Amino acid sequence: MVFLKKNIKELFYDENNITEEELEQMWYLVDCNNGRSLVKFIYNYLKERNIAFTRWTTAFIETVVPIKVIWGIKNESEKDDYPESLIYKVEKKNVCWIEKSGHFPMLENPKEFVEAVFK
Repeated sequence: MVFLKKNIKELFYDENNITEEELEQMWYLVDCNNGRSLVKFIYNYLKERNIAFTRWTTAFIETVVPIKVIWGIKNESEKDDYPESLIYKVEKKNVCWIEKSGHFPMLENPKEFVEAVFK
């Protein structure tokens, strides 16, 4: 669990934005109902996304519905150019960058996140 805590904390703009209690609850949810079996599924999704990046971005480009991308400005969990390479390929783009947020802007800045959703 120490590994999980360290990795999750690194996804935050400020690792003090998540408490030990919240990390414990997160681990409980991962462990609940054989949830650890999904970790491999999620890992495979991440690998597939990198392998099939063109297929994924083509779907974004060809969609006819508006797309909104909400991104923590300090999200370092992705390749450096991932958000830009995705966003600038989308014609109907609506991009909201949230300051002082990492991978979880909805947890670090919930008010700004909700405002971005409804903007």
